[in-house]
Amino acid sequence: MGQAAVRTGTAMSPVELAPGTSATATVKASVVANYPADQCQPTAVSGLTVYSPNTTDAIYLPYPTTGCGTNDSSITQLAVQPVTD
Repeated sequence: MGQAAVRTGTAMSPVELAPGTSATATVKASVVANYPADQCQPTAVSGLTVYSPNTTDAIYLPYPTTGCGTNDSSITQLAVQPVTD
């Protein structure tokens, strides 16, 4: 499963969306081959679970790749920036 994405960037004001509109957040992913295999525990993954800000509401996005299977907090695979409209 690996670690959750870390938050990066400057805190922003809340974004309020009208029905039918959208917002974005930049997600940066590390190349897990850059980590020692014994630390990372490379694992095939099929996608990402994405949570709306400050909620437990989640959606699943298919994204087949290789991730780190470890829960080692020193390994940062994903970083997410604030939501913008």
